Amino acid sequence: MVRSQGIELQLGGTIIQNKNWTWNLSVNYTKNNTYIISLAPGVPYFSFWQDGPTGSWTYAKGQPIPNQVDSKGNPVQVISNGKIGQLWDNELATVTDKSSPYYGYPLLDPSGAILQKVNGGDFQHKMVAGNFNPKLLMGMQTSITYKRITLSASVDMRLGGIFYSKTYRYQGSNADLKSQENAGIPIPAAYANNIPGYLKSNPGKFIEISGLQQYHVVGGPTKAQGGIINDPSNPSQYPNSTAVSGYPIYDAAFYPGVRSDGNGGYVENLGDPATTIYDDYEDAVTNGPWSFGRMDMFDASYIKLRELTLMVQLPQKWSDRLKLQELSFGVYTRNVLLWTKAKVGIDPENAFNYQPGPQSNGAQFRQGIEYYNITPWTIPLGVRLNVRF
Repeated sequence: MVRSQGIELQLGGTIIQNKNWTWNLSVNYTKNNTYIISLAPGVPYFSFWQDGPTGSWTYAKGQPIPNQVDSKGNPVQVISNGKIGQLWDNELATVTDKSSPYYGYPLLDPSGAILQKVNGGDFQHKMVAGNFNPKLLMGMQTSITYKRITLSASVDMRLGGIFYSKTYRYQGSNADLKSQENAGIPIPAAYANNIPGYLKSNPGKFIEISGLQQYHVVGGPTKAQGGIINDPSNPSQYPNSTAVSGYPIYDAAFYPGVRSDGNGGYVENLGDPATTIYDDYEDAVTNGPWSFGRMDMFDASYIKLRELTLMVQLPQKWSDRLKLQELSFGVYTRNVLLWTKAKVGIDPENAFNYQPGPQSNGAQFRQGIEYYNITPWTIPLGVRLNVRF
């Protein structure tokens, strides 16, 4: 059983009206939530889609969600409210021993190059990254008339919700994104020989991971951009080095965190040359977070100036000659302006994927996933002729 509940409000009126001026304004507000109240016996959840490390599925209201943890990795009991639209992701493995000085630090695999998933990232160990549905939708339509000239505009706003970008995921897999050129944590000169000390000075900012697109790396593609010397002569600490011996380059990087020592303890991966494992910067900014969908999830909030129109009412004598009540002519344009909170060059309205089934049967409209829907931003310009008989 599915239940939807929401509210829609609209308020409009004439703000100014006199001999020459008229200003009309209308505002609408919409909020809607849909819940899965119950499913067939023995079916705890309904899956809408799955793709790589993420997907959208909903546990029926009142169903316990298995293996949930808090931001520090501690087990917590979570009962589903049944709200449709949740996006799930792998749980990040962290140090959960509260007595450990590394409590909350991310756990790296033995190579030091990959952020580890809880239980290998199986379906029973996923966490809610967010919901693709907006918290609210708002729209505004306004028109200002001066004598025979009318300027009208339509504005839409979406607040809240997230989406998963396949475009960003694969475009970012080769370190070509502008945002990846300077992803490394800047290390002050005073800490050049004590990088662990600097990272530990604020572990919540430099080491621990939370939120969307959040992972930390120290290093850079060049020495000027924070790159660490890449030493192929030391394969135990530079196992993936592509540098050539005798030609030192500064393009190494590492993930702040810890690795298991195999005896219940941890080895720091915080920049001490004696214990840190390095990777090429290009690989570090792409491979490490690959196992987590939220590295490519973004806030879906936006404000869009959807349409702008300028109309002129033609002289009444023209209409009379043609036996018309009114004749007006104007120009219009659409998609004039777009502001997005994510600022990644993706229109959140395109965060959907149409997936046809075999022989066009069982087609699926997947919400909350942007699947190569990036197109050049176009601003059409047209003319409009209105005739009233």
